[in-house]
Amino acid sequence: MKRLLYEAPVDDFLSPEAKERILGAQNRKYQKAKQEVGSTSLGELISYLPNLEYQHRSKLLSLAKALFFSRFPKIKERVDNGTVTLNVNFSTGVSPRTTKQTISPQFIEKAKEVDPLFDERVKARNFINATTQGSAWAEGFNLYKDVEQQLNQLDPQLVDKYKKFETAATVYYNDNLDMLEQMAQRASGRVAYTDIVPDQNNPGSWIINVEAPNFPLMMHELYKAGRYFNSLLYLPKDKDVNNTLTKVTDIHKHEIRNMITGREISSKLRFLWGELIDDYETWMDSAIQTQFNKLANDNPKLFNEIMYDGVLSGKPVAMDKFEKFSQMIVNTIKKNPPKMEKVDYNKLIQSEKEPQSYEDEDEEEDDLSWLDDDMDDFNVDDEDEN
Repeated sequence: MKRLLYEAPVDDFLSPEAKERILGAQNRKYQKAKQEVGSTSLGELISYLPNLEYQHRSKLLSLAKALFFSRFPKIKERVDNGTVTLNVNFSTGVSPRTTKQTISPQFIEKAKEVDPLFDERVKARNFINATTQGSAWAEGFNLYKDVEQQLNQLDPQLVDKYKKFETAATVYYNDNLDMLEQMAQRASGRVAYTDIVPDQNNPGSWIINVEAPNFPLMMHELYKAGRYFNSLLYLPKDKDVNNTLTKVTDIHKHEIRNMITGREISSKLRFLWGELIDDYETWMDSAIQTQFNKLANDNPKLFNEIMYDGVLSGKPVAMDKFEKFSQMIVNTIKKNPPKMEKVDYNKLIQSEKEPQSYEDEDEEEDDLSWLDDDMDDFNVDDEDEN
């Protein structure tokens, strides 16, 4: 009987060939980072940055929120209409996790009885979570580049330290993987976090809590929050199956391993879109990923074929489906482009006031529903064999 991988890192779902390629890419980044980082350690930067940033914290917080909303405008709409509460703070004393992350095997068996696709959902959800973690590293740690000019106005040291931070993190996470996984499993020793929980006082609404001791980690956690929140939009309608799925897959103990592997997967997805998809632009990533999240919920078997067999293993039939689905999404975005919101980052650092409001545009349909009509036209046979 094939072992079903519950509470497993995404690595354990990969074929040996895909795992070998990803490990090779990870190692190249690691070796390059070791050469670049020199004597600077992640611990030193975590200790040093709060002091360097201290007098600029309110302005850095304004920049962080503005960058986050620029990547996740739909979440900003929810904040504005009161269906999402966003709490973001600098903190060097992060509280321990309080969410219980264990589940009885009986609940898993019950979910499998109710939903014959539950095993496929577990596999798909693990892929989504890995790319959530990985994109938060690949994109979140680098969001400072969008405001380098403003950061230099605050303090010329900031950009240099932020660049070194990601490099030092690459070395630290790889050198201490097992220890960090054990700490995550015990819910101890965390210096930054993202928690997304239902708002008990406002049914149907959510609370996003983000704390971090410095700007790079804050952007990492905020980007992770945006991607994770979007992944919650498309989950099984059956409440028990939904809860069991997220309790099985959305766990902390493998987040470091998923972040390292997910970084490579996220980079490969962006590379493939850039190489294969006409009219693709990087700002479309969130919309594309959200539609793949929808596919994972509607047809997890097809999602797994596209991602595991296609993107990660390069099988021609699955890659053809990946290309067709991605192209259809981009074509739809081009026909119905979202209103792009703009913010003047310079104004955010000229005063201690709250972030400037975004330019009001015509309202968009919520949750990318403006894509749904064209999505309904997408039809590939997920029973094809390579």
